[in-house]
Amino acid sequence: MTKKVICIEGPSGAGKSTLCNQITDTLKYFRVSPLVQEFIPKQHPAPLLNKSSIANGYTLYMAGYVNKCKFIQAQKEPYWLLDRSWISNLTYLLTIRDFYQFDSSAMIQTLADKLINKELLTPDIFIYLDCEPSISGARRIKRGDTAWGDVPINLSLEDKMKFRKYRYHYYTVFFELLNLPKIYHYENSRKTIGALQVILLNLEQTKDKKDKAQIIANQILKM
Repeated sequence: MTKKVICIEGPSGAGKSTLCNQITDTLKYFRVSPLVQEFIPKQHPAPLLNKSSIANGYTLYMAGYVNKCKFIQAQKEPYWLLDRSWISNLTYLLTIRDFYQFDSSAMIQTLADKLINKELLTPDIFIYLDCEPSISGARRIKRGDTAWGDVPINLSLEDKMKFRKYRYHYYTVFFELLNLPKIYHYENSRKTIGALQVILLNLEQTKDKKDKAQIIANQILKM
């Protein structure tokens, strides 16, 4: 059976892990995939997100994500929840390109190649969690994460907000490009899970999704 993959995206501290648990508690047939960090060698921890270490950090994270996809494909369970996907990697690369004028073209090319080679899972459904920055910030502090998660820590508060806005823009661009079902979640888990059940039912009644990897990769390289 073809894997059905639901990807939960959103800023750090938005509640992705909490929603994953709520979905699996309600829809017992889902399994939550391990975090990408579990597939990154412990002796090579991902560096802090700053301009000088972006390439190294991206390489490690992408290797971890590819191994995570291999792990899921090897399992028998058909329904999976992903905490972020390759879309998260791509929106980050495009954001640092615009924000820092950083040349991320080689890394974007690598991502496109892995997509064509079917090393990356493309989700069937996206759930995007939005959250007030003050709420997500409080959550990060509570769990001991005083940085801004996926936002470079050396930015001013104003620039951090601008960076986050850039990245959200690219999320919306790719949600439209992929033309897949999407749910915008605003702190109402019951409605989100209800909408997810309806979409899943429709997916089961349609044929397997067409392979759009080459088309998507070409669009990525044009950006």
